[in-house]
Amino acid sequence: MSFGYEGRPADSFSSFDYDTNFVDYVETHDRPRPNWNQIVGARPTLLKFLYRQSTQNMVATGFHEMLLTPGMVDWSDPPPILSGMIRLHSILGES
Repeated sequence: MSFGYEGRPADSFSSFDYDTNFVDYVETHDRPRPNWNQIVGARPTLLKFLYRQSTQNMVATGFHEMLLTPGMVDWSDPPPILSGMIRLHSILGES
């Protein structure tokens, strides 16, 4: 018996990003101003890991990067609508 997915994906994407919801919450609720030195060292961290894979090549339709390069895959483009697509995100520091 084995678990997991058979074979390799045809395409994958991964990146690190900031948890913008957490940043927005801290900026709104920590008054008079956030102590970022303490927040950055706390858990969960502000950093999150994003991963996608597909059994087919992924080609984005929009312009998402600062350089406006077409076809750059991100978390939501192309939409995860095909069978076999996987999306995973993890807030680093969570158990």
